[in-house]
Amino acid sequence: MNNAETVYKRLPPLWMGLKALRSLKEIIFFSIFLSVVSTTRFSPFPFDYVKWIIAAYGIYKVISIVLEWKHFGYFFDNEGLHIKSGRFIKMNRHIPYQRIQGINQYTPFFHRLLGLTILLLDLGTNDKKSSVKLDMLTKNSSEEIKDSLIKHGSIPKGNVNIEEKEQEVITKENPLRKTIYRISNKEIVIGSVTSLKLILFFTLLYSVYGNVERFFSVELNVERVVSYFTSSWWLISLGVVTLIVLSTAYGVLKTYLRYGGFSVASDQHRIYISKGRVNKTDFSIPKNKIQAVSIKYSLLYKLTGLVKVRIISTNDSDNQEVQTSNVLFPFINEKKARSLIGGMLPEFRVHDSITTVPKKSIIPKLMRTCYLWLAAIAAVYLYLPTFWYIAFVLVSYTLISQIRSGLFSGYSFEGDSIQLKKCRLSSSVIITSRSRLEELRFSQTLMQRMFGLSSFAMVSRSNPAKTTRMWDVPFKVSMELYTMFKEDAVRKGKLSA
Repeated sequence: MNNAETVYKRLPPLWMGLKALRSLKEIIFFSIFLSVVSTTRFSPFPFDYVKWIIAAYGIYKVISIVLEWKHFGYFFDNEGLHIKSGRFIKMNRHIPYQRIQGINQYTPFFHRLLGLTILLLDLGTNDKKSSVKLDMLTKNSSEEIKDSLIKHGSIPKGNVNIEEKEQEVITKENPLRKTIYRISNKEIVIGSVTSLKLILFFTLLYSVYGNVERFFSVELNVERVVSYFTSSWWLISLGVVTLIVLSTAYGVLKTYLRYGGFSVASDQHRIYISKGRVNKTDFSIPKNKIQAVSIKYSLLYKLTGLVKVRIISTNDSDNQEVQTSNVLFPFINEKKARSLIGGMLPEFRVHDSITTVPKKSIIPKLMRTCYLWLAAIAAVYLYLPTFWYIAFVLVSYTLISQIRSGLFSGYSFEGDSIQLKKCRLSSSVIITSRSRLEELRFSQTLMQRMFGLSSFAMVSRSNPAKTTRMWDVPFKVSMELYTMFKEDAVRKGKLSA
Protein backbone atom coordinates (compact mmCIF):
# COMPACT_ATOMS: atom_id res chain seq x y z
CA MET A 1 0.00 0.00 0.00
CA ASN A 2 1.58 3.27 -1.12
CA ASN A 3 0.19 5.55 1.55
CA ALA A 4 -0.46 3.24 4.44
CA GLU A 5 0.09 6.00 6.99
CA THR A 6 -3.17 7.69 6.01
CA VAL A 7 -5.32 4.61 6.71
CA TYR A 8 -3.99 3.78 10.18
CA LYS A 9 -6.70 4.07 12.81
CA ARG A 10 -5.68 5.61 16.13
CA LEU A 11 -6.95 5.20 19.64
CA PRO A 12 -9.12 8.11 20.88
CA PRO A 13 -7.23 10.81 22.88
CA LEU A 14 -9.32 9.81 25.89
CA TRP A 15 -7.13 6.68 26.04
CA MET A 16 -4.25 8.83 27.32
CA GLY A 17 -6.34 10.09 30.22
CA LEU A 18 -7.42 6.58 31.18
CA LYS A 19 -3.83 5.33 30.95
CA ALA A 20 -2.68 8.25 33.13
CA LEU A 21 -5.26 7.39 35.80
CA ARG A 22 -4.05 3.78 35.83
CA SER A 23 -0.45 4.98 36.13
CA LEU A 24 -1.35 7.24 39.08
CA LYS A 25 -1.58 4.23 41.39
CA GLU A 26 1.86 3.09 40.25
CA ILE A 27 3.31 6.55 40.91
CA ILE A 28 1.78 6.64 44.41
CA PHE A 29 3.29 3.27 45.35
CA PHE A 30 6.63 4.35 43.88
CA SER A 31 6.50 7.54 45.96
CA ILE A 32 5.77 5.59 49.15
CA PHE A 33 8.62 3.20 48.40
CA LEU A 34 11.09 6.05 47.83
CA SER A 35 9.96 7.85 50.99
CA VAL A 36 10.51 4.74 53.09
CA VAL A 37 13.88 3.94 51.52
CA SER A 38 15.15 7.52 51.91
CA THR A 39 14.61 7.42 55.68
CA THR A 40 16.83 4.35 56.17
CA ARG A 41 20.55 4.49 56.91
CA PHE A 42 21.27 2.61 53.67
CA SER A 43 19.52 5.14 51.45
CA PRO A 44 21.66 6.20 48.42
CA PHE A 45 20.02 9.65 48.41
CA PRO A 46 18.66 12.09 51.05
CA PHE A 47 14.95 12.61 51.66
CA ASP A 48 15.04 16.05 49.97
CA TYR A 49 15.76 14.38 46.63
CA VAL A 50 12.60 12.26 46.74
CA LYS A 51 10.29 14.92 45.30
CA TRP A 52 12.63 15.51 42.35
CA ILE A 53 12.88 11.80 41.59
CA ILE A 54 9.08 11.45 41.77
CA ALA A 55 8.64 14.49 39.51
CA ALA A 56 11.10 13.06 36.97
CA TYR A 57 9.33 9.69 37.05
CA GLY A 58 5.95 11.38 36.57
CA ILE A 59 7.25 13.34 33.57
CA TYR A 60 8.66 10.11 32.10
CA LYS A 61 5.29 8.37 32.48
CA VAL A 62 3.45 11.27 30.80
CA ILE A 63 5.88 11.35 27.89
CA SER A 64 5.76 7.55 27.45
CA ILE A 65 1.94 7.56 27.46
CA VAL A 66 1.78 10.32 24.84
CA LEU A 67 4.36 8.55 22.63
CA GLU A 68 2.56 5.21 23.02
CA TRP A 69 -0.68 6.83 21.87
CA LYS A 70 0.99 8.72 19.03
CA HIS A 71 2.85 5.70 17.64
CA PHE A 72 -0.02 3.19 17.88
CA GLY A 73 -2.22 2.55 14.90
CA TYR A 74 -3.83 -0.30 12.99
CA PHE A 75 -5.72 -1.10 9.83
CA PHE A 76 -7.12 -4.13 8.03
CA ASP A 77 -6.65 -4.80 4.32
CA ASN A 78 -7.00 -7.83 2.08
CA GLU A 79 -3.81 -9.36 3.50
CA GLY A 80 -4.50 -9.06 7.22
CA LEU A 81 -3.93 -6.77 10.20
CA HIS A 82 -1.21 -4.13 10.17
CA ILE A 83 -0.10 -2.63 13.49
CA LYS A 84 2.42 0.02 14.41
CA SER A 85 3.35 0.54 18.05
CA GLY A 86 6.12 1.57 20.42
CA ARG A 87 7.11 4.33 22.76
CA PHE A 88 10.74 5.30 22.14
CA ILE A 89 11.31 2.49 19.62
CA LYS A 90 8.78 2.04 16.81
CA MET A 91 7.69 -1.41 15.63
CA ASN A 92 5.53 -2.58 12.75
CA ARG A 93 3.73 -5.93 12.60
CA HIS A 94 1.79 -7.66 9.88
CA ILE A 95 -0.56 -10.44 11.00
CA PRO A 96 -2.16 -12.52 8.21
CA TYR A 97 -5.82 -13.41 8.59
CA GLN A 98 -5.04 -17.11 8.91
CA ARG A 99 -3.11 -16.46 12.14
CA ILE A 100 -6.12 -14.86 13.84
CA GLN A 101 -8.02 -17.73 15.43
CA GLY A 102 -10.61 -16.02 17.59
CA ILE A 103 -12.00 -12.85 19.18
CA ASN A 104 -12.45 -12.15 22.86
CA GLN A 105 -14.42 -9.08 23.92
CA TYR A 106 -14.05 -7.27 27.24
CA THR A 107 -16.11 -4.24 28.28
CA PRO A 108 -15.13 -2.63 31.63
CA PHE A 109 -17.60 -0.41 33.44
CA PHE A 110 -15.91 2.82 32.32
CA HIS A 111 -15.96 1.68 28.69
CA ARG A 112 -19.64 0.77 28.93
CA LEU A 113 -20.47 4.29 30.11
CA LEU A 114 -18.83 5.69 26.96
CA GLY A 115 -20.22 3.06 24.59
CA LEU A 116 -16.74 1.58 23.99
CA THR A 117 -15.27 -1.91 24.21
CA ILE A 118 -12.00 -3.86 23.96
CA LEU A 119 -11.22 -6.63 21.47
CA LEU A 120 -8.54 -9.22 22.07
CA LEU A 121 -7.51 -11.08 18.91
CA ASP A 122 -6.17 -14.56 19.62
CA LEU A 123 -3.14 -15.50 17.49
CA GLY A 124 -2.94 -19.10 18.71
CA THR A 125 0.65 -18.95 20.01
CA ASN A 126 2.13 -19.55 23.47
CA ASP A 127 4.51 -16.59 23.61
CA LYS A 128 4.06 -13.07 24.95
CA LYS A 129 2.66 -11.94 21.59
CA SER A 130 -0.13 -14.50 21.68
CA SER A 131 -2.79 -11.80 21.35
CA VAL A 132 -3.39 -8.30 20.05
CA LYS A 133 -5.44 -5.81 22.05
CA LEU A 134 -7.49 -3.11 20.35
CA ASP A 135 -8.66 -0.74 23.07
CA MET A 136 -11.51 1.78 23.29
CA LEU A 137 -13.34 0.75 20.12
CA THR A 138 -16.80 1.98 19.30
CA LYS A 139 -19.50 -0.61 18.76
CA ASN A 140 -19.51 0.09 15.01
CA SER A 141 -15.71 -0.31 14.81
CA SER A 142 -15.78 -3.60 16.71
CA GLU A 143 -18.53 -4.94 14.44
CA GLU A 144 -16.56 -3.88 11.34
CA ILE A 145 -13.51 -5.79 12.62
CA LYS A 146 -15.60 -8.90 13.31
CA ASP A 147 -17.20 -8.68 9.85
CA SER A 148 -13.76 -8.31 8.25
CA LEU A 149 -12.45 -11.41 10.01
CA ILE A 150 -15.56 -13.39 9.03
CA LYS A 151 -15.26 -12.19 5.41
CA HIS A 152 -11.66 -13.37 5.11
CA GLY A 153 -12.30 -16.69 6.84
CA SER A 154 -10.34 -16.07 10.04
CA ILE A 155 -13.33 -17.14 12.10
CA PRO A 156 -16.62 -18.80 11.10
CA LYS A 157 -19.73 -16.66 11.31
CA GLY A 158 -21.05 -18.57 14.31
CA ASN A 159 -17.87 -17.98 16.32
CA VAL A 160 -18.48 -14.30 17.12
CA ASN A 161 -19.59 -13.65 20.69
CA ILE A 162 -23.02 -12.13 20.96
CA GLU A 163 -25.04 -10.08 23.36
CA GLU A 164 -27.41 -11.88 25.69
CA LYS A 165 -30.50 -10.38 24.07
CA GLU A 166 -29.43 -11.79 20.70
CA GLN A 167 -28.95 -15.36 21.95
CA GLU A 168 -32.34 -16.69 20.80
CA VAL A 169 -32.03 -15.23 17.29
CA ILE A 170 -28.52 -16.59 16.74
CA THR A 171 -29.50 -19.98 18.12
CA LYS A 172 -32.26 -20.27 15.51
CA GLU A 173 -29.87 -19.25 12.73
CA ASN A 174 -27.12 -21.55 14.01
CA PRO A 175 -28.79 -24.54 15.69
CA LEU A 176 -25.39 -26.17 16.32
CA ARG A 177 -24.60 -23.46 18.87
CA LYS A 178 -26.57 -24.07 22.02
CA THR A 179 -26.55 -22.44 25.43
CA ILE A 180 -25.98 -25.33 27.83
CA TYR A 181 -25.60 -23.51 31.14
CA ARG A 182 -26.74 -20.32 32.86
CA ILE A 183 -25.75 -19.61 36.43
CA SER A 184 -28.72 -19.38 38.80
CA ASN A 185 -29.21 -16.94 41.66
CA LYS A 186 -29.23 -19.91 44.05
CA GLU A 187 -25.76 -20.95 42.87
CA ILE A 188 -24.49 -17.38 43.27
CA VAL A 189 -25.80 -17.15 46.84
CA ILE A 190 -24.51 -20.58 47.90
CA GLY A 191 -21.20 -20.04 46.12
CA SER A 192 -20.61 -16.66 47.78
CA VAL A 193 -21.53 -17.95 51.24
CA THR A 194 -19.14 -20.92 50.94
CA SER A 195 -16.27 -18.81 49.57
CA LEU A 196 -13.78 -16.62 51.45
CA LYS A 197 -15.53 -13.40 50.42
CA LEU A 198 -17.24 -13.25 53.83
CA ILE A 199 -13.83 -13.08 55.50
CA LEU A 200 -12.72 -10.44 52.99
CA PHE A 201 -15.55 -8.22 54.23
CA PHE A 202 -13.85 -7.84 57.62
CA THR A 203 -10.55 -7.16 55.87
CA LEU A 204 -12.34 -4.45 53.88
CA LEU A 205 -13.75 -2.89 57.07
CA TYR A 206 -10.29 -2.83 58.67
CA SER A 207 -8.77 -1.30 55.53
CA VAL A 208 -11.45 1.41 55.37
CA TYR A 209 -10.98 2.15 59.07
CA GLY A 210 -7.20 2.46 58.61
CA ASN A 211 -7.54 4.83 55.64
CA VAL A 212 -10.12 7.03 57.39
CA GLU A 213 -8.03 7.14 60.57
CA ARG A 214 -5.16 8.72 58.62
CA PHE A 215 -7.23 11.83 57.93
CA PHE A 216 -9.82 11.92 60.69
CA SER A 217 -9.71 10.95 64.35
CA VAL A 218 -12.41 8.28 64.54
CA GLU A 219 -10.85 5.94 67.09
CA LEU A 220 -12.86 7.38 69.98
CA ASN A 221 -16.13 7.06 68.04
CA VAL A 222 -15.33 3.45 67.14
CA GLU A 223 -14.60 2.65 70.77
CA ARG A 224 -17.97 4.13 71.78
CA VAL A 225 -19.80 1.99 69.20
CA VAL A 226 -17.97 -1.16 70.36
CA SER A 227 -18.64 -0.31 74.00
CA TYR A 228 -22.33 0.20 73.26
CA PHE A 229 -22.75 -3.16 71.50
CA THR A 230 -20.85 -5.03 74.24
CA SER A 231 -22.91 -3.56 77.08
CA SER A 232 -25.47 -6.41 77.07
CA TRP A 233 -25.88 -9.89 75.63
CA TRP A 234 -28.77 -8.95 73.31
CA LEU A 235 -26.78 -6.03 71.82
CA ILE A 236 -23.85 -8.40 71.28
CA SER A 237 -26.19 -10.80 69.50
CA LEU A 238 -27.62 -7.96 67.44
CA GLY A 239 -24.11 -6.79 66.48
CA VAL A 240 -23.02 -10.30 65.49
CA VAL A 241 -26.16 -10.83 63.40
CA THR A 242 -25.67 -7.44 61.73
CA LEU A 243 -22.07 -8.26 60.81
CA ILE A 244 -23.11 -11.65 59.43
CA VAL A 245 -25.87 -10.07 57.33
CA LEU A 246 -23.57 -7.33 56.03
CA SER A 247 -20.73 -9.74 55.23
CA THR A 248 -23.15 -12.10 53.46
CA ALA A 249 -24.62 -9.24 51.46
CA TYR A 250 -21.11 -8.08 50.54
CA GLY A 251 -20.11 -11.57 49.40
CA VAL A 252 -23.30 -12.08 47.36
CA LEU A 253 -22.99 -8.64 45.73
CA LYS A 254 -19.32 -9.16 44.86
CA THR A 255 -20.02 -12.60 43.40
CA TYR A 256 -23.06 -11.33 41.48
CA LEU A 257 -21.10 -8.46 39.91
CA ARG A 258 -18.38 -10.89 38.83
CA TYR A 259 -20.42 -13.91 37.73
CA GLY A 260 -23.90 -12.47 37.18
CA GLY A 261 -25.19 -13.42 33.76
CA PHE A 262 -22.60 -16.18 33.48
CA SER A 263 -23.51 -18.47 30.60
CA VAL A 264 -21.80 -21.18 28.57
CA ALA A 265 -22.67 -22.03 24.98
CA SER A 266 -21.13 -24.67 22.73
CA ASP A 267 -21.01 -25.78 19.14
CA GLN A 268 -18.96 -28.37 17.30
CA HIS A 269 -15.68 -26.46 17.49
CA ARG A 270 -15.83 -23.88 20.30
CA ILE A 271 -17.03 -23.03 23.78
CA TYR A 272 -18.45 -19.54 24.36
CA ILE A 273 -18.46 -17.93 27.79
CA SER A 274 -20.13 -14.68 28.82
CA LYS A 275 -19.98 -13.18 32.32
CA GLY A 276 -20.08 -10.01 34.41
CA ARG A 277 -22.58 -7.30 35.29
CA VAL A 278 -20.19 -4.34 35.68
CA ASN A 279 -17.17 -5.48 33.68
CA LYS A 280 -18.65 -7.64 30.92
CA THR A 281 -16.52 -10.29 29.25
CA ASP A 282 -17.36 -12.37 26.16
CA PHE A 283 -14.86 -14.85 24.80
CA SER A 284 -14.58 -18.19 23.06
CA ILE A 285 -12.20 -21.12 23.42
CA PRO A 286 -11.48 -23.58 20.59
CA LYS A 287 -12.13 -27.10 21.87
CA ASN A 288 -8.97 -28.41 20.23
CA LYS A 289 -6.91 -26.03 22.39
CA ILE A 290 -8.24 -27.34 25.69
CA GLN A 291 -5.45 -29.37 27.28
CA ALA A 292 -7.03 -30.38 30.59
CA VAL A 293 -10.05 -29.93 32.84
CA SER A 294 -9.77 -29.33 36.59
CA ILE A 295 -12.61 -29.93 39.05
CA LYS A 296 -12.11 -28.49 42.54
CA TYR A 297 -13.96 -29.65 45.64
CA SER A 298 -13.31 -27.26 48.52
CA LEU A 299 -14.18 -28.25 52.08
CA LEU A 300 -17.23 -25.96 52.18
CA TYR A 301 -18.28 -26.82 48.62
CA LYS A 302 -18.58 -30.48 49.63
CA LEU A 303 -21.24 -29.58 52.17
CA THR A 304 -23.39 -28.01 49.45
CA GLY A 305 -22.55 -30.40 46.60
CA LEU A 306 -20.98 -27.66 44.47
CA VAL A 307 -17.73 -27.77 42.52
CA LYS A 308 -15.67 -25.29 40.50
CA VAL A 309 -14.56 -26.34 37.03
CA ARG A 310 -11.56 -24.79 35.29
CA ILE A 311 -9.94 -25.47 31.96
CA ILE A 312 -6.28 -25.39 30.96
CA SER A 313 -5.80 -24.30 27.37
CA THR A 314 -3.26 -22.85 24.96
CA ASN A 315 -5.73 -20.00 24.48
CA ASP A 316 -4.93 -18.47 27.89
CA SER A 317 -3.69 -14.89 27.86
CA ASP A 318 -1.27 -13.25 30.29
CA ASN A 319 -2.64 -9.79 29.47
CA GLN A 320 -3.36 -8.15 32.83
CA GLU A 321 -6.05 -5.79 31.53
CA VAL A 322 -7.90 -8.22 29.30
CA GLN A 323 -7.64 -11.72 30.66
CA THR A 324 -9.66 -14.62 29.29
CA SER A 325 -10.99 -16.48 32.28
CA ASN A 326 -10.24 -20.18 32.63
CA VAL A 327 -13.33 -20.80 34.79
CA LEU A 328 -15.79 -23.00 32.90
CA PHE A 329 -18.34 -23.31 35.74
CA PRO A 330 -17.77 -21.15 38.87
CA PHE A 331 -20.38 -22.87 41.11
CA ILE A 332 -22.24 -25.90 39.82
CA ASN A 333 -23.70 -29.13 41.14
CA GLU A 334 -21.20 -31.97 40.79
CA LYS A 335 -23.53 -34.34 38.90
CA LYS A 336 -24.58 -31.57 36.54
CA ALA A 337 -20.93 -30.66 35.92
CA ARG A 338 -20.05 -34.27 35.07
CA SER A 339 -22.95 -34.46 32.63
CA LEU A 340 -22.12 -31.17 30.88
CA ILE A 341 -18.40 -31.94 30.62
CA GLY A 342 -19.12 -35.37 29.16
CA GLY A 343 -21.52 -33.95 26.58
CA MET A 344 -19.47 -30.90 25.64
CA LEU A 345 -15.95 -32.40 25.91
CA PRO A 346 -16.19 -36.20 25.57
CA GLU A 347 -12.40 -36.47 25.65
CA PHE A 348 -12.42 -35.17 29.23
CA ARG A 349 -15.26 -37.28 30.56
CA VAL A 350 -14.95 -37.97 34.32
CA HIS A 351 -14.12 -41.58 35.20
CA ASP A 352 -16.20 -43.27 37.87
CA SER A 353 -13.47 -45.73 38.91
CA ILE A 354 -10.35 -44.41 40.64
CA THR A 355 -7.42 -46.49 41.91
CA THR A 356 -6.23 -45.01 45.22
CA VAL A 357 -2.54 -44.76 46.01
CA PRO A 358 -1.17 -47.37 48.49
CA LYS A 359 -1.81 -46.51 52.13
CA LYS A 360 1.91 -46.99 52.81
CA SER A 361 2.43 -43.74 50.86
CA ILE A 362 1.36 -41.90 54.04
CA ILE A 363 4.82 -42.58 55.54
CA PRO A 364 6.91 -40.81 52.85
CA LYS A 365 4.32 -38.02 52.71
CA LEU A 366 4.69 -37.39 56.44
CA MET A 367 8.47 -37.65 56.29
CA ARG A 368 8.58 -35.22 53.35
CA THR A 369 6.69 -32.54 55.28
CA CYS A 370 7.97 -33.19 58.79
CA TYR A 371 10.40 -30.26 58.62
CA LEU A 372 7.42 -27.90 58.26
CA TRP A 373 5.66 -28.80 61.47
CA LEU A 374 8.95 -29.32 63.36
CA ALA A 375 10.05 -25.82 62.32
CA ALA A 376 6.65 -24.42 63.35
CA ILE A 377 6.91 -26.01 66.80
CA ALA A 378 10.47 -24.75 67.28
CA ALA A 379 9.65 -21.19 66.13
CA VAL A 380 6.60 -20.90 68.36
CA TYR A 381 8.41 -22.41 71.36
CA LEU A 382 11.38 -20.03 71.01
CA TYR A 383 9.71 -16.80 69.97
CA LEU A 384 5.96 -17.01 70.64
CA PRO A 385 5.41 -19.45 73.52
CA THR A 386 2.11 -17.82 74.49
CA PHE A 387 0.75 -18.55 70.99
CA TRP A 388 1.22 -22.31 71.26
CA TYR A 389 -2.11 -22.89 69.53
CA ILE A 390 -0.63 -21.55 66.26
CA ALA A 391 1.81 -24.46 66.21
CA PHE A 392 -1.05 -26.84 67.08
CA VAL A 393 -3.11 -25.60 64.12
CA LEU A 394 -0.17 -25.80 61.68
CA VAL A 395 0.83 -29.28 62.79
CA SER A 396 -2.77 -30.51 62.69
CA TYR A 397 -3.30 -29.09 59.21
CA THR A 398 -0.10 -30.67 57.88
CA LEU A 399 -0.75 -34.09 59.39
CA ILE A 400 -4.43 -34.25 58.39
CA SER A 401 -3.78 -33.10 54.82
CA GLN A 402 -0.98 -35.63 54.28
CA ILE A 403 -2.96 -38.49 55.80
CA ARG A 404 -5.98 -37.61 53.63
CA SER A 405 -3.66 -37.47 50.62
CA GLY A 406 -2.43 -41.00 51.33
CA LEU A 407 -5.95 -42.35 51.90
CA PHE A 408 -7.97 -40.71 49.12
CA SER A 409 -5.62 -39.57 46.31
CA GLY A 410 -5.77 -41.74 43.23
CA TYR A 411 -5.40 -42.15 39.48
CA SER A 412 -7.13 -43.69 36.49
CA PHE A 413 -5.85 -44.52 33.00
CA GLU A 414 -8.54 -45.44 30.46
CA GLY A 415 -7.36 -45.54 26.86
CA ASP A 416 -5.70 -42.22 26.09
CA SER A 417 -7.34 -40.52 29.08
CA ILE A 418 -5.52 -39.69 32.33
CA GLN A 419 -7.38 -38.73 35.50
CA LEU A 420 -5.65 -37.74 38.74
CA LYS A 421 -7.36 -37.12 42.07
CA LYS A 422 -5.42 -35.08 44.64
CA CYS A 423 -6.78 -34.86 48.19
CA ARG A 424 -5.84 -32.76 51.15
CA LEU A 425 -8.38 -30.76 53.14
CA SER A 426 -9.82 -29.86 49.74
CA SER A 427 -9.78 -32.09 46.68
CA SER A 428 -9.22 -31.66 42.98
CA VAL A 429 -9.52 -33.87 39.92
CA ILE A 430 -7.37 -33.26 36.83
CA ILE A 431 -8.50 -34.83 33.54
CA THR A 432 -6.24 -34.80 30.48
CA SER A 433 -4.93 -37.20 27.85
CA ARG A 434 -1.51 -38.45 26.81
CA SER A 435 -1.87 -36.78 23.42
CA ARG A 436 -2.24 -33.41 25.16
CA LEU A 437 0.95 -33.72 27.22
CA GLU A 438 4.01 -31.74 26.25
CA GLU A 439 6.31 -33.57 28.65
CA LEU A 440 6.24 -36.39 31.20
CA ARG A 441 8.82 -36.53 34.02
CA PHE A 442 9.49 -39.20 36.63
CA SER A 443 11.40 -39.15 39.91
CA GLN A 444 12.11 -41.54 42.78
CA THR A 445 13.67 -40.61 46.11
CA LEU A 446 15.48 -43.02 48.41
CA MET A 447 12.47 -43.12 50.73
CA GLN A 448 10.13 -43.89 47.81
CA ARG A 449 12.47 -46.63 46.56
CA MET A 450 12.24 -48.35 49.95
CA PHE A 451 8.43 -48.53 49.62
CA GLY A 452 8.30 -49.26 45.87
CA LEU A 453 6.84 -45.82 45.07
CA SER A 454 7.65 -43.01 42.67
CA SER A 455 6.31 -39.65 41.46
CA PHE A 456 5.60 -38.19 38.04
CA ALA A 457 4.89 -34.72 36.65
CA MET A 458 2.80 -33.93 33.57
CA VAL A 459 3.46 -30.72 31.61
CA SER A 460 0.49 -29.45 29.59
CA ARG A 461 0.68 -26.88 26.82
CA SER A 462 -0.57 -23.57 28.18
CA ASN A 463 0.51 -19.96 28.64
CA PRO A 464 2.51 -20.43 30.83
CA ALA A 465 2.99 -24.22 30.78
CA LYS A 466 0.98 -26.05 33.48
CA THR A 467 2.74 -28.72 35.54
CA THR A 468 0.69 -31.29 37.49
CA ARG A 469 2.52 -33.53 39.96
CA MET A 470 1.37 -36.83 41.40
CA TRP A 471 3.28 -38.06 44.44
CA ASP A 472 3.88 -41.57 45.75
CA VAL A 473 2.22 -43.85 43.20
CA PRO A 474 3.43 -47.44 42.71
CA PHE A 475 6.62 -47.61 40.67
CA LYS A 476 5.08 -50.05 38.18
CA VAL A 477 2.26 -47.55 37.51
CA SER A 478 4.79 -44.85 36.64
CA MET A 479 6.59 -47.26 34.31
CA GLU A 480 3.28 -48.22 32.69
CA LEU A 481 2.45 -44.56 32.01
CA TYR A 482 5.99 -43.93 30.74
CA THR A 483 5.77 -46.87 28.34
CA MET A 484 2.44 -45.70 26.91
CA PHE A 485 3.72 -42.13 26.54
CA LYS A 486 6.88 -43.36 24.78
CA GLU A 487 4.87 -45.57 22.40
CA ASP A 488 2.68 -42.58 21.52
CA ALA A 489 5.79 -40.47 20.79
CA VAL A 490 7.27 -43.21 18.58
CA ARG A 491 4.00 -43.62 16.71
CA LYS A 492 3.80 -39.87 16.04
CA GLY A 493 7.43 -39.75 14.89
CA LYS A 494 8.56 -37.52 17.77
CA LEU A 495 10.91 -40.23 19.07
CA SER A 496 12.83 -43.01 17.35
CA ALA A 497 12.10 -46.57 18.45
